[in-house]
Amino acid sequence: MVIILPENPKKYGDSLIFECNISNTILHEIANENIFLSDVLSAWSDVTHNLETQTSSKTILWNNTDITSNNKTFFYKDWFERSIKYVNQLYDYRIKDFDSFDNICYIYGIPSISFLKYYTLIKSIPIHIKSEINTNNTPCTQTTFVENILRRKNKTN
Repeated sequence: MVIILPENPKKYGDSLIFECNISNTILHEIANENIFLSDVLSAWSDVTHNLETQTSSKTILWNNTDITSNNKTFFYKDWFERSIKYVNQLYDYRIKDFDSFDNICYIYGIPSISFLKYYTLIKSIPIHIKSEINTNNTPCTQTTFVENILRRKNKTN
């Protein structure tokens, strides 16, 4: 059986919704009055959330019910399109803290007007996720870092 998703998932990252710790409110909005689709997405979310074994450093930033501001989850489509997906991608293991906004702009080609978006997102990451990043200490590889910079440079050419 093939389930065709309505147009709504695009604003939440399309198939990314199947990887997220996503709220039932967003799932129902995505289903857009389709009760069957709503039930399927809710069941998928329940199963994957219960089976989740990832460390917090691999926690997905987007549509995550653990990372909220004013009871709303985040999804920055432009950041997602620049390959930002996990909490650890914003973290600098050398200083054991989140990267500066300037570094994030350089690495991922984020426009400098996104200053408030960055700090709102960082401040919304709960302390238990931040502390687990430090204890897991599994940094992004240098290859990933270099690939992101090269991808950004290729887009500007």
